[in-house]
Amino acid sequence: MEENELKGVAAQLRKPEGEYALQIAERMNTGNALMNLNTIKSLPLKENQTVVEIGMGNGLFVKYVLELAENISYFGCDYSPEMVDESCRINAEQIKAGSVKFIHTHAHALPFAESSVDCIFTVNTLYFWDDYSKVFNELKRVLRKEGVLTLSIRPRSSMEKYPFTQYGFRLFSKEEAFELLEEHGWTVLDFQEIEEDDQDILGVKRPKETLIIRSQIK
Repeated sequence: MEENELKGVAAQLRKPEGEYALQIAERMNTGNALMNLNTIKSLPLKENQTVVEIGMGNGLFVKYVLELAENISYFGCDYSPEMVDESCRINAEQIKAGSVKFIHTHAHALPFAESSVDCIFTVNTLYFWDDYSKVFNELKRVLRKEGVLTLSIRPRSSMEKYPFTQYGFRLFSKEEAFELLEEHGWTVLDFQEIEEDDQDILGVKRPKETLIIRSQIK
């Protein structure tokens, strides 16, 4: 692919929008299905708790979050209007039931009260945050003291093999992700490293790994 095409792919992965937004979301669902499911499986959610997802895409995996415990309140936050609209369409039944809500906002401006959230998670968004201090401070503001932040990424060893990640992505090794969290006031509780089957990316088979990190406010 030409440089402009790679830049276009990178921009859409960062923020799906325009005529290709829904197509990009479907491709991300396919390529990241196991990553999403493994992340959701790791969430320490209990009955009557509140969970916030940063960057839920088209909301296809929300139903699995609600299956973790009884009476879960789920909030999906995304700065792509197209993703919010599509998530509302896919999860119309859950929205009507009052268990799910989607919000068009940025990770550094969450519309929740201080210490009101039990669990926050995000999959494949860490690469794109423009101001890490601003985002992590906001996550600390809304998360309860004993709440858990779960970050899932594909580590540098995988991502650096994807040609589009040189445009607007900040890549992390496991150690670099740990350092980032520590620097911004988080304690790493545990982590999982999961290898997946290679994926066809732009016509080439490339490795896929998932790194799931759970942390708490120091």
